[in-house]
Amino acid sequence: MTGPLEGSVSRPWSGRPRSILKWLSAMVEDAPPLAEGLDSNLCARFLQALPVSGASLSVFAGLAPETMVCASNALSARIDELQFDLGEGPRWEALQTRAPVLLPHLRSSDYAQWPVLAKALRDLEVESLFVYPLILGAMDIGVVELYSSTPGPLSPANHSTALRLADTATWQLLRQLLTLAPG
Repeated sequence: MTGPLEGSVSRPWSGRPRSILKWLSAMVEDAPPLAEGLDSNLCARFLQALPVSGASLSVFAGLAPETMVCASNALSARIDELQFDLGEGPRWEALQTRAPVLLPHLRSSDYAQWPVLAKALRDLEVESLFVYPLILGAMDIGVVELYSSTPGPLSPANHSTALRLADTATWQLLRQLLTLAPG
């Protein structure tokens, strides 16, 4: 006796990993070109376009070991490291929900869902934190974390710019990961 779904599920990529790689490679060909000095340029673009004090960008989630691609300054790197080391924080929520996590007033809430991180951030000059997941279809590539030393939300225009920059960074990182991939 067969189940109701047996034989009826279409899996267009089943058994064809090379087809997926070819499809992704073709998609990457249409992506914005890689810039020279990729590591520093990706974070610099966020700083140039947005009213933030720092930016960091990390890749992980199966495409590569957790790797910080860039950090604009030591505090950006510290915020990224804290969340990775503690295993809690808005970066993990952004990945889980696949949506930005915007914290415009860090000091006005205890952020009970991240108690250890919240305490650690109080010792740093971080007033607001904006985390954008880097996703492409069903793939989670990484996150970009933006912080400001002044409290307050991003304007709708700045939020839109951050989303656009995150999308561009996602494509550029995917291109780099595919270029570095064996085979």
